[in-house]
Amino acid sequence: MILQIAKIINEYKPKTILTHSNQDPHPDHRGVHQSVVKALDIIDKKKTINLYAFEIWNVVNETHPRIYVDVSKTFWKKIKAMKMFKSQRLYIYLLFTHVIIRAFFSGFHAKCRYAERFYKIR
Repeated sequence: MILQIAKIINEYKPKTILTHSNQDPHPDHRGVHQSVVKALDIIDKKKTINLYAFEIWNVVNETHPRIYVDVSKTFWKKIKAMKMFKSQRLYIYLLFTHVIIRAFFSGFHAKCRYAERFYKIR
């Protein structure tokens, strides 16, 4: 999988990649993070590609530099998409208020209606 990720990165040549946090409680999400980092270690030795981890649901005190991305135009589409995960319905519904409040306050930092926060990893 790591080599497949490296191949995709080489093909598209992104300047920035957004991935899961290594602090994410879900093992699959941490695995994605680790695979992306290993792929970058293989192909980006000079560290020219920025890597950011998106904020996670649990309470973790992130100390990395952060950026805010305006998601005002697509925020309610995200909420609608979250509702589509029927197997996760209980967990998703418990998060809705938190997601909305977090996006609103992140929007305040970004001077927009809704934003998402990302932490610089490399």
